[in-house]
Amino acid sequence: MPNSTKVGIKRTFVQQPLPVYYAVNPYMKEVDYKTIIEDYRKKYPKSHTSNVKAWQSSPKAHTLEPRFLSLIKNCEEFCYQLNNFPRSLMLADFWCMQYEAGNNDHAIPHCHWPATFSCVYYVDVGEGCSPLKFQDGTEIVPESGMVIAFDGNVVHEVPPTDAHRTCVAMNFAILVGD
Repeated sequence: MPNSTKVGIKRTFVQQPLPVYYAVNPYMKEVDYKTIIEDYRKKYPKSHTSNVKAWQSSPKAHTLEPRFLSLIKNCEEFCYQLNNFPRSLMLADFWCMQYEAGNNDHAIPHCHWPATFSCVYYVDVGEGCSPLKFQDGTEIVPESGMVIAFDGNVVHEVPPTDAHRTCVAMNFAILVGD
């Protein structure tokens, strides 16, 4: 640790509005990602432990199942439509989730820092499934085929759901240097 004079550090918190983007992309619905996720879950049934309190794949699922690559590419292109990134985006991680009705499946409040951007793609959601809820109280009720993208610092959660929801999530970081 460097030898330096200690200074009195103060801390304050500020509310910084960060945008959340969402759209239903009909082209992404052309691929049967639900079957791909179900095949993946049969092959790798053990749930990863995280803030998601439902079945969740490894955060490196894309390295085990190449059929996810087109979905990742579509979500990356969605992010490029939203922001003029100074450099290329790089996929940091990717995981699948299946929430089931009546299991108290949910996700506790969290963010994806240090990710630059996070995306969720809703493969198949049941009527009445819980919304994606943000710290400021904003809620987005997902529908099948919807993609949602937001800054990795945005705190969000999923309340316990009364309907099924199959989705994938991924984090992108800005690639620094060559």
